[in-house]
Amino acid sequence: MNKKNYKKIVKDTISMCITQAPNGTMKTAVKGVKLFWGVEASLPRPLVYQSGLFFLLQGEKKGQIRNYTFVYDQDYYLVFTSPVTSLCSYNASYEKPVCGLFIEFCKNDIREILTKFPMTDKTKSKRHDHSPRFETINPTKVNSNMRIAIHRLLTIINDDIASQILGKSIHQEILFYALQDRNNLSLRSYYDRNNTNGKIDKLIEDIYLDIAQPINIQNMAKSVNMSSSTFYRIFIDKTGQSPLQFIKKLRLHKARDMIVFDGMSVGQAAHAVGYESQSQFSREFKKYFDMPAKEYHRSSESYWKFSD
Repeated sequence: MNKKNYKKIVKDTISMCITQAPNGTMKTAVKGVKLFWGVEASLPRPLVYQSGLFFLLQGEKKGQIRNYTFVYDQDYYLVFTSPVTSLCSYNASYEKPVCGLFIEFCKNDIREILTKFPMTDKTKSKRHDHSPRFETINPTKVNSNMRIAIHRLLTIINDDIASQILGKSIHQEILFYALQDRNNLSLRSYYDRNNTNGKIDKLIEDIYLDIAQPINIQNMAKSVNMSSSTFYRIFIDKTGQSPLQFIKKLRLHKARDMIVFDGMSVGQAAHAVGYESQSQFSREFKKYFDMPAKEYHRSSESYWKFSD
């Protein structure tokens, strides 16, 4: 790959983004691929990372879960196999915006690759530490093959015909390189929903899809064939938060999306995510986001949003 050509396509992509808006996200012509960018620095603020691969084309972002901090940039990417709530901060300006790619995946994407590329001893992770799962959110090095694939992806993201013909194969190629990396064992666990990590990923997905369902720890533990105490401990190891804390944050994030992007009233959003009391919702929303829900407006809010 010609480094000069890669830098040019990245520069052109960033220029295209900031002509749309100072900060934002945008679907591309390639299914499951989005661009995100910003020209304004941000102090730590609440964010939900959706399941997928996160690559930065320029800049650096920092995430924090409890006391654990992770950083990624154009040389390191992130992998999430289920929604993760985190604090996020970054530096950016018009002269040097932050810009990146979000590539989503599903179980079938991984199955399709693993049926042709079974796990071998060479590609198995050799990590045997017992640190909490959220502390294994370690940015992974972007290897040369993956960068070449990203370069090709950037050349077609605005071409409808090329995206239809080549988009899926490039998407699979990037996911293939991620699966090859021994540090990304969580991707294989995501495919195997019979192991503990895969079961929790599936549970979190189900919760996110039906966020208004009543919170019942015993029922959640039963759904993954665990005792309540074992489930509680493993869930905290996985997410860094108790089930109640985690679900409350997911609800507040979903409600914010509904208010900002769907034009819902505060009461409608509160009810849609499972709150029976609007006053309780308003108190928790303001405490978490440091701003009253009613002050969120579509025209003024700028934050990363990764959803369909």
